Amino acid sequence: MGRRLALLIATYEYHDPGLQQLTAPAHDAEALATVLQDPRIAGFEVTTLINEPHYRVGEAIGDFYRDQLRDDLTLLYFTGHGLKDDDGRLYLAMTNTHRDSLLFTGLAAEQIDQAMETGNSRQKVLILDCCYSGAFPTGRTAKADTTVHSLERFQGRGRTVLTASDATQYSFEGNQIHGQATRSVFTHHLVEGLRDGSADLDGDGNITLDELYDYVHGRVVNEMPQQRPKKQANVEGQTIIAQNINWTLAHRPGRACPSVPHRQ
Repeated sequence: MGRRLALLIATYEYHDPGLQQLTAPAHDAEALATVLQDPRIAGFEVTTLINEPHYRVGEAIGDFYRDQLRDDLTLLYFTGHGLKDDDGRLYLAMTNTHRDSLLFTGLAAEQIDQAMETGNSRQKVLILDCCYSGAFPTGRTAKADTTVHSLERFQGRGRTVLTASDATQYSFEGNQIHGQATRSVFTHHLVEGLRDGSADLDGDGNITLDELYDYVHGRVVNEMPQQRPKKQANVEGQTIIAQNINWTLAHRPGRACPSVPHRQ
């Protein structure tokens, strides 16, 4: 069995005064890393990058996919601002990103797509929890429409893409408080579904990506009706992302213990 590798990227401090400073990404990345690393739940080897410039993040993503093996399960997660240029091209904002110079200071979605394409893994997961409330530079009119078509940018064989929303009106910095930090509704439910096993919708002891998405989508829409998470998948079969930590045979009498991914 292959390795389970995750690269989590969170940016909440920005040099550009036109980009709102965020608080949710710091908490979100920490919470997600905790559940992904737990060998009882997901058993990923996790690397986390916080408030790094675009060139360092780009290098890390390139290395992440370059070192993959065929049977590895890889997960790339980003939380922070998502931006579009005048032609509708999508960029992820890093700490040094300036909206008036996205080409040279932003992390282009096209670059991430190319890096994913070079990876040998047959199971690639991409999760984007982007705040698009400042997607367009102030005073400019976009040539493209005001929907962020992030799913279309990341099509590819062996990929599953989950996004918090494609709407530019969506901003995850609401008034919901979790602990001491404002949190993203999307990542909060993502973490909770994994942490307590509630995303194991069929009760078989395994949490697949489809189950995780269905669980998160339902919880997010119930809490924030205007927010619609999206999913795109081009994979064969089901991808098991985690185990239900609270599952026991007593929950499903008469059924054998399900197979689970090997943890390294």
